Amino acid sequence: MMDYRSYALRRNPFPHHGSFPLGDENEEMYASLLIGRGELKEKLDSKLRNLREGESSSLILILGDYGSGKTHCLKYLEYRSRQKYSNIIPLYIKTVPGTGMKNLLWSFVKSIESALGREYLVNLARGYLSSEWRMKMSPDIENFLNAIATGKTLLALRWLMGYRLEYEERKILGIVADMDEIIARESLSVLFKLFWRINGVKVLLLIDEVEEVLKYDRRLVYNFYVGLRDLIDNVSSGMMMVLSATPAIVYDEEKGIVTLNPALMSRISDENLIELPPMNKDSTIRLLLSYLKAFRIQEARRFTESYPFEANSLKLIAELSEGLPRKALILAGIMIREGLAHRKSVIDEDFVRRILKLKKEMIEEVLMRPLIVTAPQPRYVRASEEKEEEAVKLKIIKVLESRGGSETRYKLYLKAGKGLKKEEFYRLLENLAEEGKIRLIKRSRGYRIKLVI
Repeated sequence: MMDYRSYALRRNPFPHHGSFPLGDENEEMYASLLIGRGELKEKLDSKLRNLREGESSSLILILGDYGSGKTHCLKYLEYRSRQKYSNIIPLYIKTVPGTGMKNLLWSFVKSIESALGREYLVNLARGYLSSEWRMKMSPDIENFLNAIATGKTLLALRWLMGYRLEYEERKILGIVADMDEIIARESLSVLFKLFWRINGVKVLLLIDEVEEVLKYDRRLVYNFYVGLRDLIDNVSSGMMMVLSATPAIVYDEEKGIVTLNPALMSRISDENLIELPPMNKDSTIRLLLSYLKAFRIQEARRFTESYPFEANSLKLIAELSEGLPRKALILAGIMIREGLAHRKSVIDEDFVRRILKLKKEMIEEVLMRPLIVTAPQPRYVRASEEKEEEAVKLKIIKVLESRGGSETRYKLYLKAGKGLKKEEFYRLLENLAEEGKIRLIKRSRGYRIKLVI
């Protein structure tokens, strides 16, 4: 294990992969290090003030290439709102597992459970039912609120999150139909309004990697855009949605918002379209210095702010990064690790060039930018095949439920894949995972499948 104290650091301050370190014990500190883009930070702060002061619900889109700092912006908003505003609840979603409002609703509920606990939804429903204020909603949603408030929590949440229920289960809840796209859209609107009208808090919904929807069929992408537009239109206050994505989500000639849904684009004002251009060299150096400062041990006052780097080595890293924060952080992290491994007291420009040459293939691999998201070729199937596949998916869910929510992939195939080739069955598992209904967990001798509850 490397001892970073010899560099007057508590740890390597630069995330290993350069991306924002989600789940790190110092996540909040990293979120505050949005350095080198003063105007950007001011703009994000102003969005939070607008939400606090009652601005109508709005959709904000943060665009940037891979490694430009989009996730960092969302995390800055999350922690900044927690620190400054008691009437704002930030909910972060890494990515929506598919398209459509059902998938967004599923992700929203999971983020509530993670950040606030399942009991928050129960109390929200109880608060509404005990209040005099009422709003118009479909009978199924009203019966859901009654069910979750009166002890039928798990069953009610399964309906809300899009799982198919048996007739008797729906009867217990007083619900007529399983969740669909229309009811999911209305459910989201109702929940946003309840947060504000019952608990007096506004939801800041932060959704990362929205460009993932471009992997899906054009019709599904269009429906996703329509759902977002209607959701924004139906919630007049108490909510702000911030999406981050690559520019393809807007400008892709086949599936971008401009092409498929100009009406959604009209809901995004110029002020709410935030683009992240490459940083200049000085800004990149300030960013690197801020990371070093954040993890400097207190007794290290005798060292320069750039230690263990010399000024010229930081300039070289800034040049090589091409203005992308992720590249700069990756390179700086590699140089610190290599500096310790080679017992270098300082990391100078010559050493950086030598490591770049010695570790060329490794460095090129970690810096390699992913290909632009493109959709797979559509797989056309007959209506009868679709019904058969849906039946198998339903059987998979039933088997998992009977096995306590977990089973190996092979045993699941034996129990639910009769008549299918393994490859076809495994594809259906991947589809269910994309829909957010199961998780595929890699084990040493295969996969274990877990039901998402």
